[in-house]
Amino acid sequence: MLQKSPISLRGKINFDYIRRAFVVGIPSGCERLFTLLSMILMAKFVALYGTFDLAGYQIATRIEGFAFMPGFGFMIAAMALMGQNLGAHKPLEAKYSTLNTLFLGSLFMGIIGLIMTFFAPFLTSFFTNDTQTIEASAKYLIPIGISQVAFAFICILDGALRGAGITKITLIINTLMIWGLRVIPCYLIAKFHYPISYIYLCICLETFLRAFVYWKIFQKGTWRKNKV
Repeated sequence: MLQKSPISLRGKINFDYIRRAFVVGIPSGCERLFTLLSMILMAKFVALYGTFDLAGYQIATRIEGFAFMPGFGFMIAAMALMGQNLGAHKPLEAKYSTLNTLFLGSLFMGIIGLIMTFFAPFLTSFFTNDTQTIEASAKYLIPIGISQVAFAFICILDGALRGAGITKITLIINTLMIWGLRVIPCYLIAKFHYPISYIYLCICLETFLRAFVYWKIFQKGTWRKNKV
């Protein structure tokens, strides 16, 4: 039996579907906007330390991008599996599919993190031969490499909660923690000219804390009862 499209030129527009799209989509869009703004500000803070530190930071973030790609892939997988299983009224399958994705993602990104940590100068040498820039890049890659498992938790659990339609919660978590525990402290560190390694340590610690918060929210099971 054919079902009517939510939007049809010949029929009535189902505004309930449109409302649901905005309820889920607007928080996700705002979350991405705030994240991009925070990344721009972080680059500005690092630039206050000089050309070599900024160049090292830019190279390191390019290397980090290779780790982000599998993280993004696991996030999409968790989102799809969560939405599919909840849509089929199988919350137990949704939980365990997310946990399996979490295990595989953490294992894979943990290996990438070890490579970033132990081979930071070698990886940077593909982009430049300047010693100061390589040292500056390593200062960023080492703490970021250490936090790759925590970053996997964030990506995958964020995707799972989005798949469950709880985009407002992910918006609140990311906004409060990125801006409250990363941007503002890093601004103060840069303003008072503390070592740049303090900024990178702050980013690392915030990543672990945000991963912990995501894990506790997932364990609480609020996503089981959500109705968009």
